[in-house]
Amino acid sequence: MNNSQFLHDRTGRIPPTDAQSTEYGKASGVPSRDFWVVFAACFLGLICCFLLIVAVSEHNTRRWRKRFAKDEELALVKPSNNLSCAQREVFRGSRYGISFAFHVDLAWRGALVTFFCAATYDANCLNWWQRQGWSMSYVVVIVVFTLYKDLGSTVVLAWTGFYGTLLPVLNCWLIFYLFPDGVKTAETWTKVFGWVDFLVFVLLMFGLGFATNGKMYALSWQAYFSMCFLNPFDQTLFSQGLDVQLHAAETSALTGTIIGCIFALLVAAWMNISALRKAQHMMLDLTWSHGRLLEQLLEMGCLRMRPQAASVFAVEVQSLQQQLLEIRGLLKSSWWECFDLGAAGQSRLMLLQMCHNLDFLIGWLESMVMAVQHAKLSNPNPALHIFDLEKLRELIESTREALQQSCQAAVQGISWDAEEESHLEFWLSALEDAQMKAHEALKAKFMHQGSWQRLFTLAHLP
Repeated sequence: MNNSQFLHDRTGRIPPTDAQSTEYGKASGVPSRDFWVVFAACFLGLICCFLLIVAVSEHNTRRWRKRFAKDEELALVKPSNNLSCAQREVFRGSRYGISFAFHVDLAWRGALVTFFCAATYDANCLNWWQRQGWSMSYVVVIVVFTLYKDLGSTVVLAWTGFYGTLLPVLNCWLIFYLFPDGVKTAETWTKVFGWVDFLVFVLLMFGLGFATNGKMYALSWQAYFSMCFLNPFDQTLFSQGLDVQLHAAETSALTGTIIGCIFALLVAAWMNISALRKAQHMMLDLTWSHGRLLEQLLEMGCLRMRPQAASVFAVEVQSLQQQLLEIRGLLKSSWWECFDLGAAGQSRLMLLQMCHNLDFLIGWLESMVMAVQHAKLSNPNPALHIFDLEKLRELIESTREALQQSCQAAVQGISWDAEEESHLEFWLSALEDAQMKAHEALKAKFMHQGSWQRLFTLAHLP
């Protein structure tokens, strides 16, 4: 067994048969039939995957409008856990934990794809996949390296894996078009060309700043193609320029990558593990938690807050900050799900703006606790209140309602009708009025003490 046959057997790259070898060797420069087959597979694969991804994100976003229309009080209660039917009924997420149910569900769906790939080796009805020269074991490798915990990350890995395979394949077509027999004939100059081509390819991959996943695929495949090119005893079948052979080693690698990426995207879309959908759920939960913390602050009576309660409150605020950080990461990944198109793209942009606003509101919560603690140090009299509780109650209620109405608009990502828009404008107007009343009340209370400018400014209000 020669080196190339060993590599083919271990990695799934298909060596030529005698029949294929006799039909091979005509580098006419005219695109072959197999070239158009490969081109169509790449083009249609990209278009179909793009449409599938955008359709899934758009469907998820538009479902929110029906959900809010069905239950107008949805924003006023704590959002339910985001569990699929399988995670809820089969894997008992409510009992064993949401994280456990999610990961078991993802592993089970990935295992089904692996089982299908394995079945192509034994099931007669699936032998067609093997007869095309595709190694389904390599497809499994692609699925393992591509499928991740959300659709956006899976799309990124699929795209980088695709171009990471396509680039060395194009280079392979070039070098075997210029030197069809590799180093078997004019060994000296061909060997120099092979080494220079490999070094230039490596430098370009690092110099142009491709993604790490793309570089991994590209350098792995280019090392294999260059090794076969520089090996005078190699008998592997490679395409020559546009005279592409469907059973050639580099074509099998490209088609195997395409099939593996499509399988991974189908699993992610089937499971509906959208990063944007998760960010929408988390934003609803975050706004509810923020409103609940404001209510708890009011119930504690501000200056009556004990040191232990203040510490617990600070931990809750820190938890909100961590949630906000996670939402930002999901929204960054979700660009690959919607590409900022349609209602899903609008929702993503609005949620990014909400993250900026919530940063300020969470900081405002922290400043309120700090102000309370400072006031307790400067005047330990527990009867003194730095807040007018009635004005503070109005401010908190209007902030909570305006924030939750804004979150509903951001999650839906579509224009509201006149009634819904007027409802949001009402709460925004109420929030502005409550801000001014609280500001004037605080200013009047502290102006005579000379500490107004040091303790409070308009920046302390949401």
